[in-house]
Amino acid sequence: MAKSNKMWTVLVAVDPDANTSLLQWVQEEGRDFVTEVLEAAHASQIPNVLTLRADQPIALWLSTVCPQLPEWAQVITTLVQHRTAPTRIVLLAEGTPDGVAGDLGSLAATPLVAMATIFRPTQQTGTNELVYNYAAIGEALWSAQAPVVTASGPAGTGAQTLRVLPAQSPTESSEWHEPATPDGASGTAPASQSRWFRKKAKTPKSASSPPRGNEVLSSPVVMRTVLPPSRLIVVVGGKGGVGKTTVVASLIRQAARRYGSAMGIDFDYLKPNLALHFWPIDARMPNIDELFDSIDIARGAAGDAGIDEETERRMVAEWIGQLRPPDPGILVVPGPTRRLRVTLPPERAPGYVLDWALAQNDPVIVVDTDPALDEAAETALNRAGQDGVIVLVTTPEYDALAEADRVRQQMVQGLGIPDERIVLLLNYRGSPHAAVPVKEILTTHLPGLELVGTLPWVPKAANAALMHQREIPWPRRVHWDRVLTTLTGRQPDTRAQKRARKRA
Repeated sequence: MAKSNKMWTVLVAVDPDANTSLLQWVQEEGRDFVTEVLEAAHASQIPNVLTLRADQPIALWLSTVCPQLPEWAQVITTLVQHRTAPTRIVLLAEGTPDGVAGDLGSLAATPLVAMATIFRPTQQTGTNELVYNYAAIGEALWSAQAPVVTASGPAGTGAQTLRVLPAQSPTESSEWHEPATPDGASGTAPASQSRWFRKKAKTPKSASSPPRGNEVLSSPVVMRTVLPPSRLIVVVGGKGGVGKTTVVASLIRQAARRYGSAMGIDFDYLKPNLALHFWPIDARMPNIDELFDSIDIARGAAGDAGIDEETERRMVAEWIGQLRPPDPGILVVPGPTRRLRVTLPPERAPGYVLDWALAQNDPVIVVDTDPALDEAAETALNRAGQDGVIVLVTTPEYDALAEADRVRQQMVQGLGIPDERIVLLLNYRGSPHAAVPVKEILTTHLPGLELVGTLPWVPKAANAALMHQREIPWPRRVHWDRVLTTLTGRQPDTRAQKRARKRA
């Protein structure tokens, strides 16, 4: 085997029963060519790896029976075409679970097939085993001559081509004839180099509807290139009651745990509920009305001359500087105290608050906003549109999705925010049985948005958290590390908890 000049990350997505032996084989045989071996039991995990490792050579070893691979084939193809590092795709043709005829099943009509080196197995007579040639698969994964997929297709072609390696059967002779090698040549190799992989053939499952409710996409899915590292996360929602503020509070707590500290800002001045997640409801919470009133009084006293901007910025800094962290490593700038009347901030005041926050050292700043996209919301969204990420929160019901689309269009068409700065988070805060399927959401209701994660149905958890100011007990399948890494471009700090305790 010609030595590759690159070290590859190999992602194995064949089937859960075989993955253990396959991972071990890649580690042993590819030790001179492979830096890391990963596994994926579901196609939704593949885009995450491609995005977070956009600058690393990746070899995908996939089976057509990988759950929901046909549904995610287009997403995977798009990500591969936009990666800066080379990609290789090896595909085991075993049919797809949706019942489409042929060994490639419904994948046959997707561009993913055109990018892949395809292996067709031999099924042993009288047994239920599929036989593959290990050595040929290894050549396709890490050999220097194997084809590489680039933005313009396989290396040197400028277009996508189909490569098929015909089935071969084991031979008892001292030599074996290798199938067409990935570079188009053929040859022989000693029997000691011939490794054959046997696996039980799986009967394709009948077609099933897309998963619903808290079963859907337990790990986040990435559908675009990760943005440059950013500290600013702005959370928006279209319809009331989708759990926007609950998401903000969870992101603040999770970021503080993983990065050492985090700051939250409540810019939802119509329904300022963020403080309720951190202070007892009967406690005397900080009241930003005091700051707004002092700015209004100062402006009124100055008359037509007005007060200078630096003075107003200093007033903002002094008021926020007096806030006490409600939890270790967490600082929350609350909204107004709930009154009979709505308190609106003085002009430019939200910008001063945000500027102060960005001037601090907290690694993550999470901003809650009003769905009406008022001045405070626009201030945060415009800043995130330049250097940050916007999380659009919705529940998977038709009316909530319609409102989410309205807010998205306002941001893109009204504020000129790039669509790639907006990501989607689904919150199954109610019973999941009436939910719109995720595939329909991503293709019809909110097409083109990246789904960074889903929050499962946790009955009464949000209300209990509000009543007792405690963190919502999200189940383990909510992978906050991946969500925050996708949003910020930063890996969690393993020493963050220790620093948080010292800060406390």
